[in-house]
Amino acid sequence: MKKFIALLLPVIMILSFVACGDPSKPASGETTLPVQSDIAETTPQGPPTFEMSDYKGRTFKIAWPILTLNQDYYLIHEETGDQLNDAVYNRLMKIEEQLNIKFAHRDTGELENCNHVLPLLQRLVGAGDAEFDMVLSHTAVDLGPIIYDNLVLDWNNVNYIDPTKEYWNHEINRTMSVMGKQPYISNSWNIAEFIAILFNKKMITDYQLDDPFGLVHNNKWTIDKMTEMAKIVVSDINGDGVFTDADQYGFGTSLDWHMKAFLVGFNQQVVAKNSEGLMEYVVMNERMITIAEKMYKLLYEDNTSLTWVYGTYQGGIIVPMFDEGRMLFLNQWMAHSEKYRQADVEYGILPHPKLDENQEKFRAYNSACYNVIPNVAGIDTDLVGKVLELLGYWGYYSVVPTYKEVLLTEKVSRDNESAEMLDIIFSNVVVDLANAFGYMEILYALMNAKSVDVVSWYDKNMPAHEKTLEKSNEAFAAFGK
Repeated sequence: MKKFIALLLPVIMILSFVACGDPSKPASGETTLPVQSDIAETTPQGPPTFEMSDYKGRTFKIAWPILTLNQDYYLIHEETGDQLNDAVYNRLMKIEEQLNIKFAHRDTGELENCNHVLPLLQRLVGAGDAEFDMVLSHTAVDLGPIIYDNLVLDWNNVNYIDPTKEYWNHEINRTMSVMGKQPYISNSWNIAEFIAILFNKKMITDYQLDDPFGLVHNNKWTIDKMTEMAKIVVSDINGDGVFTDADQYGFGTSLDWHMKAFLVGFNQQVVAKNSEGLMEYVVMNERMITIAEKMYKLLYEDNTSLTWVYGTYQGGIIVPMFDEGRMLFLNQWMAHSEKYRQADVEYGILPHPKLDENQEKFRAYNSACYNVIPNVAGIDTDLVGKVLELLGYWGYYSVVPTYKEVLLTEKVSRDNESAEMLDIIFSNVVVDLANAFGYMEILYALMNAKSVDVVSWYDKNMPAHEKTLEKSNEAFAAFGK
């Protein structure tokens, strides 16, 4: 682990950003997001080399909240014949055999939703209760408050993990390490959860539009191109002069978390670490103003798009217009896209568009859970380290390949090109510190207000959020003491 810390600190310096000048005046230049290393380019370093101790059938218990995305890919206790299910099951069986432990069946109990992780940790730490060996936190909810009161341990002090190995999420862990401290960590047992763009293949053919896959490969898949294509297919089907969900649209999206996917897709960072290792906002710049203007054009001009708030259309899981072939592009969680597998519409999968052709890489917003250890003296952190290392190893070499090749190709995607797009997305998943410790909803807030006035919105709203970020910086300084 000391080797990991030594590698991490200079990377933090390299990835730092320094905000300059009056925040009401946009700074020029692109703020880049660190990107997850391409799996194909990672040199295998072999399986864990530590001694597989005999824990004499000890129960290992992990807590995590009820989620709507990849919640079924963590612990499974029986084979069903489904290839993905059985890959997850076999991973657990291998680890149980290696360490002679028994994974407890999932008992959500007090963790009915993501808001219950903080109260659970408060109860465990307050009572000195080692009921759970490890907890999965939400990707955004209460991550700041969890460290305010030292409710979790620093992974830097945990033996038997080696986050330099290929089955750890290197860039995500570097991003989530502040002042050299690592309360949250991620590896290949935390399968990436992301939003992608689905498109109707028949509409592409009927309207003689450019091949979206070709646009991606030729670096032409930009927000301007997407907007241009979306406007072409718009139709007031019933001719009543009023656009409702009975008509045809070029694009559909929820206006909540889905806006984060565009912000990340455009390579706009919200919070970064400066030269002193402190988190600060870096979102007030010309790029953010351009993003607001281009998104407004897509969402609100010429009836191009249909937008909705969270909870509409079964929480956005099934959008009738896309299901019925009356929407060209849909901004959707990949975990929900399987719902369209039985639909009549033939669809493909794309990464979010770049802001322009000068942007180097496509980006994908990752919302997978993080791993934390309750700050309770009775927890065997050596065992936790061994278990998480093995979960990552077997996840990387058995579960993740199955997840990509079976769920995201045979169950969701219907073509090889979409499988290639998924490889691009998986190779470019990133996180932003704002999602955990600050405020990442700037694009969501602007688009809900139908505004492109980034400067005025920032001046009015950000002082309160900057205080929250300052509190998070103070918490990291005191974390572990």
